[in-house]
Amino acid sequence: MKIPLPRSVLNLTGLDSIKFLNGICTQTIPTPSDGGRYAAFLTPQGRMLYDTFIYPYDNNSYYLEVDNRVSDSVLALCKKYQLRSKVRLHKMDNATVYASNDIPNDSIASMQDPRIPSPFNSLANRIISTCEHTQSNSLEEYTRDRYKLGIPEGIDDIWPDKSLPLECNLDYMNGVNFRKGCYVGQELTIRTHHTGVVRKRVLPMKLTPLDGNPDGIPAPMTNIYAQLPTIKKPKQAGKLCTGSANTDGSYDGIGLFRLEMLVRASEDMFVTTENGGRYKVNASIPSWWPHDDKTEAILNGEL
Repeated sequence: MKIPLPRSVLNLTGLDSIKFLNGICTQTIPTPSDGGRYAAFLTPQGRMLYDTFIYPYDNNSYYLEVDNRVSDSVLALCKKYQLRSKVRLHKMDNATVYASNDIPNDSIASMQDPRIPSPFNSLANRIISTCEHTQSNSLEEYTRDRYKLGIPEGIDDIWPDKSLPLECNLDYMNGVNFRKGCYVGQELTIRTHHTGVVRKRVLPMKLTPLDGNPDGIPAPMTNIYAQLPTIKKPKQAGKLCTGSANTDGSYDGIGLFRLEMLVRASEDMFVTTENGGRYKVNASIPSWWPHDDKTEAILNGEL
């Protein structure tokens, strides 16, 4: 399997690379012997900007993989915080990111996808190559697998300046190091982890046509509602991220859900399209999630 992904690669080098990256992202910066890391850039208020994969390839040298629609924004963000740091950053127009079962000899960097534990991980390796590879599977197939696992990626799933890192499951996906030193947006993230409760999280979902001949999946951030038996007016249960169409008219996708709604209205959630049609929404808890007392308390109706 070799699938080109809609991601861009930035090259960061310089004596201050490690210190610089540690100050602006949520993970500890790896050395070449550590392998790659998954992380995020946050706003000073602790909201998500962009997710990233960090590939070390030499001393003080890194490749940063980001959504290809925001590569210029990430460059601008880094220049904003660069100040007197001895770093150089540029976009690699000749580099392509692939999802691949194997690691070809011509790859310039690679990592096993670090977001999910190995027994559950069907997302294979991520590789960066400057050579073209024959595509053996479709991007849609890879994306559907990612949705079924409940993995957000890119700005359709992780909304810049709106999403919160723990609601996007960065704590579950090895995207946050809660023991590292200061970084932009750290305060709210740490406080929520230690003293707060994460009541909304990104979950895998299935959309099934309900009525009115819905005309395709609604746009990201469309509200999902639940019809509770004790309330006449539907109550907001979450927001839709994105989805991938199936041949039977259904969609596999992900959405941001209030966890309590999986207890109160798991069979009564729906989303409405622009033409007035509706999809029934079924969300589920991923099997790979780690044990979390607070999340389990919400799902058990205890919190």
